Amino acid sequence: MQKKSAVRSFMRKYQKMQAIIMCGALVASSTSVLAAKEASSEAKSESATEAVSEAGESEESGEVSYPLTLTGTDGTEITINEEPEKIVSMGPNMTEILYAIGAGDKLVGRTDYCDYPAAVSEVESVGSISNADIEKILSLEPDLVLASTHFSDDAVKQLDDAGVPVLYLYDEGDMEGVYDMISLVGEAVNCEEAAEKTVDEMQTKMDYVSDRLANVDENPTVYYVVGYGEYGDYTAGGDTFVNGILTAAGGDNIASDVEGWSYSTETLLEKDPQYVILNAYNEEGFCTTDPYTELSAVKNGFVETIDTNMLDRQGPRNADAVVELAQMLHPECFPSDTEYPVNVKSGVVEYNIESCPESVYAASEEVFDLLKEIGVVSEDAEYEQKSVEDVVLEAPAVVVADAEYSAEEKAKFDDANIPVIYVDAEDDETVITLGQIFNCNAKADEVAYVKAALEK
Repeated sequence: MQKKSAVRSFMRKYQKMQAIIMCGALVASSTSVLAAKEASSEAKSESATEAVSEAGESEESGEVSYPLTLTGTDGTEITINEEPEKIVSMGPNMTEILYAIGAGDKLVGRTDYCDYPAAVSEVESVGSISNADIEKILSLEPDLVLASTHFSDDAVKQLDDAGVPVLYLYDEGDMEGVYDMISLVGEAVNCEEAAEKTVDEMQTKMDYVSDRLANVDENPTVYYVVGYGEYGDYTAGGDTFVNGILTAAGGDNIASDVEGWSYSTETLLEKDPQYVILNAYNEEGFCTTDPYTELSAVKNGFVETIDTNMLDRQGPRNADAVVELAQMLHPECFPSDTEYPVNVKSGVVEYNIESCPESVYAASEEVFDLLKEIGVVSEDAEYEQKSVEDVVLEAPAVVVADAEYSAEEKAKFDDANIPVIYVDAEDDETVITLGQIFNCNAKADEVAYVKAALEK
């Protein structure tokens, strides 16, 4: 590996200065927000090269050929001699990317802040991003370390001296940069096809929002809370990555005319945004603290919560954040809630649904996956095949099946007063039908759009 480049040193100094400025305000916020995102675009455009590969791919197999030489966004070349089987992630966004492209099983180490998806909790932590336990990392014998903002120069040198390749990826300035980041990680770990699929899905979700908001005449004003209170107000300025997400979601960011993260309380009160977006942790404190209680959004109940990691961590969930925010800011552009009782048709059969089912059993893995996609089933849940007798004992509000039960099995469900709804898991309309039944119409609309677009 080459010696660390001058651009990395410059970026480090800039990021440390920004972290000192912001540290008081960001105690309660996501650690990923601590990265001074605004430093990236100018520094990278002057000094860093785009990530490129000097190793070709096998046209016959479609797999990456090793040894593979890659250039990180800090301008440093690394060579990966063989396909990585043991990876350490030194950034929550890197961890999310690995799981999204199907390489989560290769992860042997992660930071204290890597908390998504839930499965990552089973992976050993090697400390914080800026204070990693290098000895522990080396004890895991990784083939590759993925690093992002705040991973120290000294840590990189120690790993370099030990012969461990470190692929360094700075925060990007826009979604195109995130797509490139995912593609580069996919190439590094021989998951290019999955990375391409992940990017395609993200781009399709962005298209979905654009299509749904096509006829919007005016976007509501919005303020994104990064930090607040005695240490000052902090938000996403116009030159930040988060500003791009707010804008893509149809929000008019009141802080788009400032740079960086610091904001004036007086200006916030003066501009009085229609919506305030923050994480659930900060909601009560913000809404009960003067002078924020004077904001129209607080008075009118337009303070919306979201998992801010979806915005702050650059990775696959950024597109999900755009969809979720768009549905908050423009509910009129998306399907409304189900009004019960409702009649829904599946195939040639019509079902009368009196109220939203509080529990459900999916009779096949295909149905289970559909329910998971629209949010009826937890994304961390795993499918479990059960006998009719066991299902009856659990007494779910409804059973959803894609294959006919026998007359004897139907009788058992009838005796237990458990309705069975039959669906065709391969039918595109099934997603919409399930959305109506379980009051997940907006999510079902998104899933149906994405499926249809990707199939084309």
